[in-house]
Amino acid sequence: MYIIRFSPNWLTSSTGFGVEQKTDAVFGEVSQTRRSFWVPHWFIVLLAMVLPAVQLRRILVARLRILENRCSVCGYDWRATPDRCPECGTVPAK
Repeated sequence: MYIIRFSPNWLTSSTGFGVEQKTDAVFGEVSQTRRSFWVPHWFIVLLAMVLPAVQLRRILVARLRILENRCSVCGYDWRATPDRCPECGTVPAK
């Protein structure tokens, strides 16, 4: 059985990560092993911020390309062919 916990001493620990394994031996029954690991709160927040940051970068790059009169999909210069991108076939929004 695996248990995920937040770091118990995140202020004093240098990394905040840890692993623990406990075996409970009960007389006359099968022993049970429990494994747990803990992570600091900042690590969970950092992982949760990755996908929104990637999406924000895609949006900003597409907007910058449109402002520079380039194709928002492939970045090809539209000054010679303003009706359609010769590289990917994208039609610009009017």
